Amino acid sequence: HITSIIETIDGEIWISTSGTGIIRSKNNYKSFSVDETLFPHLCSRYLMALYQDKKGQIWIASENQGINLY
Repeated sequence: HITSIIETIDGEIWISTSGTGIIRSKNNYKSFSVDETLFPHLCSRYLMALYQDKKGQIWIASENQGINLY
């Protein structure tokens, strides 16, 4: 279940999901895959929102476990 989609300043697509974590674009949007490298750093795989600030940092909000900064 997709909860949020953003395009980063470097052109990547990030998709947050409720249960799977983060899905990121690869190869100029030709394929998407679950980003396993983020899992150890996420407070939850149940995510609600994504936001990229002016510094390029991505804020990841979970359903009940807080916010991660990437």
